[in-house]
Formats: sequence, C-alpha cells, structure tokens
Amino acid sequence: IYNPTLVSSAMNFRSVIESRIEDNAHLFSKTTWKEHDKDGRREWTVEVYKNRLKNWAWNDDLALPILPTVHGTDAKIAWKIAETGFTTLSALDDGWYGRGIYFTTYAAYTLP
Repeated sequence: IYNPTLVSSAMNFRSVIESRIEDNAHLFSKTTWKEHDKDGRREWTVEVYKNRLKNWAWNDDLALPILPTVHGTDAKIAWKIAETGFTTLSALDDGWYGRGIYFTTYAAYTLP
C-alpha cells in the first residue's frame, strides 16, 4: 500500500527532525534518564534498540535511524491507514494496552 502524500509528509518531517538533531545535538543525546533507571530496564531497552538498528546497513550514517516495524490489522483498517495515515487510528478503539498505536519488530506478534 503506497500513498505518495503520506510518504512526502513523512520525509519532510524526517528532514525537520534531522535538522534539529544537527543544530542541537546536545538535546538529543542526553543521558540523564540513566539516573532514574534503578533496575536497568531502560538501559536494556536502549541496548536492544541499538542492536536491532545494526541489522540494517542504511542506519550506519543516519543521525535518525530507521527501524522497520510491523502493525497488524485487518484489510479494512489497513486501507484506511493508507488513505489517512495513523493519525485517526487511535480513535477507533482502546487497543490491547490502552489507547494508542502499536508496532513491533516481530511479525508473529501481529497475528490475531
């Protein structure tokens, strides 16, 4: 499913974020969160994320890496996402973990 308008919007947004990272690198590389990581779960999550990014060579030189993810849904909702993006999806139901939009790097998690 491909929507050129949504792709263009996403690429423009990405460009803005990359500019902000370049202009204010110190804001995007803070480690003060470690002060609140008493049981090490945050550090573990960051390490898992960084290791997953290494699976794709395109991330080698990106300030804002791309992590491919999957969103499981039925065909009716998939077409709605293709038309309007994910912006209105969270209004459809409360979701498994509460209102929101969920993604995973494991396709098996998206099966009903």
